[in-house]
Amino acid sequence: MRSSPWTGAVLLALVIAGGGCASIPGSRDPEPAALEALPLSASIAPVTIEPSGGEAEKRYDLVTVLDPAATTAEMARWLGPGVFGRTHVSTGADAVDAFEESWSRGDDLLVEIAVRGVETRFDGHNGLWIPNVVLWWLVMVPAWFVATEEYSLAFTVEAAVRSVDTGEVLWSAQREGSVAGTFGEFDRGWQFFGFLYPRNDPEHWRAVAEELSAAARSEAAALVADELETSFRRMAVAPSMRERTRKTLGLVVGVSRYGDPLTLPPLPFASSDAAAVVEGLVERFGVDPRRHLTSLADHEATGPALRAALEALRKKAHPGDRVVVTFAGYGTRDAGGEPVLLLAEADASGGGRVSIAELAGALGAIEGDVLVVLDTSFDGRGRSVVGGGAAPADPGRDLAPFERAGVAAILATRAGDPLVTLPSVEASLFGFHLGRALRDGVGRESAGLLSSEALGGFLVEHVTADAAYAGKRQRPLAVGLARGPRLRATALEEELE
Repeated sequence: MRSSPWTGAVLLALVIAGGGCASIPGSRDPEPAALEALPLSASIAPVTIEPSGGEAEKRYDLVTVLDPAATTAEMARWLGPGVFGRTHVSTGADAVDAFEESWSRGDDLLVEIAVRGVETRFDGHNGLWIPNVVLWWLVMVPAWFVATEEYSLAFTVEAAVRSVDTGEVLWSAQREGSVAGTFGEFDRGWQFFGFLYPRNDPEHWRAVAEELSAAARSEAAALVADELETSFRRMAVAPSMRERTRKTLGLVVGVSRYGDPLTLPPLPFASSDAAAVVEGLVERFGVDPRRHLTSLADHEATGPALRAALEALRKKAHPGDRVVVTFAGYGTRDAGGEPVLLLAEADASGGGRVSIAELAGALGAIEGDVLVVLDTSFDGRGRSVVGGGAAPADPGRDLAPFERAGVAAILATRAGDPLVTLPSVEASLFGFHLGRALRDGVGRESAGLLSSEALGGFLVEHVTADAAYAGKRQRPLAVGLARGPRLRATALEEELE
């Protein structure tokens, strides 16, 4: 026979007073950052959630419960204000899509996060369980509302930061995490004898996971934010960080066929010389042909296309990067004698022209170490047409705009010298050695970066020597190369003279 309901009521009051109400944590707000956010923009790829092997046996969809989209949004909420200056949640379906989107947005970094080994656990009953059994025996109904069951949701969160420029994983970390709560009978799904030991069928496990999901998302985000604010920040501000993210960017222009073939007849081997440059940069220097290299050949090589490509370089290049711009095609001089490059739409009316001064100005606005290589001439002696002005008395004047802009430059031949073409190898002499140097990795430094000094010295030496061997006088002109190669080139030219 059961005791008086008043006895049960008194016991219920004592149990509740002793902490018998459910205690299930929820989401929490990010903690104020101790340091300023890093001046970097980051995209967050869709978070991957993987249950443990044992969780699959519980026959419910844990991934749906934890909601990858909500988890990704929670990561952005924690990482944005405290870690990165600008954070964007990718709309892509996976990390591959996120990388492409990050590239198109011009972000610095892509953050990839996976929550693995996720598992819900029944950890046992708390100290109120025995009093609650007595309560159930005395009154029954109130006992189902008393929280006596301890559940937790455990996981491992893995985070990696990838450079959008190079695709390299710059940093990664892994942390164990868990959240726990105290549940009553109706918090995880009612069962008549659940107060003794929960049967925990799929719907009950789902209820536990749903109750703990908000706290789990915040805990995972907090762990990632903590790692980024500490270990990643230390790495990001170290001098070695810039070295790891340096890259070579390329713009290669080659024009063999012009829109006005009467004024500018087909030019042998210019576009194929440019193709050899592309091959060397991609295969030997590891330049990404889709993201870091632009090639404009023949009808594509217009003035507007060149200017647009130069502006794109300005946006992509960062301090410490190497930027290589090459041109193979006709050159000439304007009425004042200043050198001009002729693009595909060039005609007798003066259209389709880009002056050396304009090119130098555009390249000077690009961050990083810029090298321009011009396989052309300006005085009607090979890959050029006679223009309206005379050549300068000082051959170095043709490259002076680059020197003033802080841009390294190599010109295939100086004013007064011819530009030799070699039909036997289907290339200009300069183009042959330029393609050979790149294919052989001349000047290749760490991370595939191209040394302007080494490349310039190689071209001056071999082009000058081979031209002399053939009874010609073609002497490349170089200015602004790093660590004094101009002096080296000048001494070499004097020796050969």
